[in-house]
Amino acid sequence: MSDWQDNNAQSPSGQNLVAVIVLSAVLIMGLIIVVGIGIIIGTSFIASRDTDRPQAINIPKDLGPAIGPLEMEGPKIGEPAPEIEGEDIDGNPMKLSDFRGKVVLIDFWGEWCPHCVNLIPHARELAEKMKDKPFVLLGVNSDRNRERVKQFVKERDVTWRSWWNGGSPAGPISAKYGVQGWPTLYLIDDKGIVRARWVGAPSPQELDKTVEEWVAKVGT
Repeated sequence: MSDWQDNNAQSPSGQNLVAVIVLSAVLIMGLIIVVGIGIIIGTSFIASRDTDRPQAINIPKDLGPAIGPLEMEGPKIGEPAPEIEGEDIDGNPMKLSDFRGKVVLIDFWGEWCPHCVNLIPHARELAEKMKDKPFVLLGVNSDRNRERVKQFVKERDVTWRSWWNGGSPAGPISAKYGVQGWPTLYLIDDKGIVRARWVGAPSPQELDKTVEEWVAKVGT
């Protein structure tokens, strides 16, 4: 009789212990869910903010060493644009000063850079829209395989000329201009002065507006 009473006396404590364990497990699971939701919301918020920023990519480490010394900042807005003299991807001579008297947009790009490739359709539209005005779009290509770039230019209908940057993102032209993120764009006025610089593709509206403003000032 006493054993039966002892067992019954202990059972409420056992039940309480089980209840505490279950409640603790529920609380822990709830906390994990709340933290997980917070992480998802925070990540989504950051991602949504990043889409509003210019998109750029740094030099891939597997694309070769620098060919020339890197001038970290490059030419500043309001300064003369450094001369670029070399050859285009087809091997023809090409010199920046030959385009003096026109507004020049220089696009540092590479096939390996997704943001550069995404910029091509609008760059083509801009070049077409401004073809009868004192404006020229020029590229500086940073790929390693010259023949592959030639084929890419044909396939993607890249209608403007590009300097060959020595087969490296850190070639002599990008080094002279302090380029470390792709794409980088420089806008140079008709007198050879740097008027704008973007690291990462600007919005089409911003790019077009800035180009049109400086084209309207040619000869003034």
